[in-house]
Amino acid sequence: MTDPATPTTGDYAGYTDWKSWDAAAFMAPAVDECAYYAAELRGHAIAGKPILELGFGNGGFLAWAKDQGAVLHGTELQAELAARGAAAGIIVEPEDIATLLPDASKKFALVAAFDVFEHIEIAALPALLATIAGLLEDGGLLIARYPNGQSPFGRVHQHGDMTHRATLSAGIMRQLAGGFPFDEVHLGNQAHGPGLVEKLRALAQRAHEIALQGHYGHDTPLGPNSVAILRRRARSTATPHINR
Repeated sequence: MTDPATPTTGDYAGYTDWKSWDAAAFMAPAVDECAYYAAELRGHAIAGKPILELGFGNGGFLAWAKDQGAVLHGTELQAELAARGAAAGIIVEPEDIATLLPDASKKFALVAAFDVFEHIEIAALPALLATIAGLLEDGGLLIARYPNGQSPFGRVHQHGDMTHRATLSAGIMRQLAGGFPFDEVHLGNQAHGPGLVEKLRALAQRAHEIALQGHYGHDTPLGPNSVAILRRRARSTATPHINR
């Protein structure tokens, strides 16, 4: 079975070098990167909980999550990166995460997909969302970041990588997730870190966004990246009635 999250083209040759993901920097995120993850997941504790990152790349998010005390699982298309992850203590799962569904022990408090969904054909995303819903524990979170396809400022990310296959937005994610047992926590611009420069940038961007929204008569988020945070609804615990 082909994993819907696995690209089927050969466009990933040399991708690790192109991204400058060298071994020395693996799981060594910059301070501002860690501050971003903390801002995005503020209020969502992951200490002691199993989490799964799809496409963990150079391991920045999982390094931050390790510092929070999470139990690290991940998938990675690039064999070299998968090997680095395994050596660093990440439990590397199969690319086809649907194969995890029969294993009752594989339930996660968080599934993260930073800069992943845009690499997947949009027709394959419903199957992936269904699988993620099956792997999340009740109340577990899906967090996904992707270029904002509804914003002119998202084009720099969307069209800066030839391996991108889908153009996504808050509106499209709402459509995609609507048929699955998710409640919306956040659909909109990505978080800003707590530093002074980030705060000033956030204020300037928000002022510009409000002005453009007013000019064009809509309230669409216009940040370059969008983030979806969805919560898995509780599964029914009702005992089926049996007629005797």
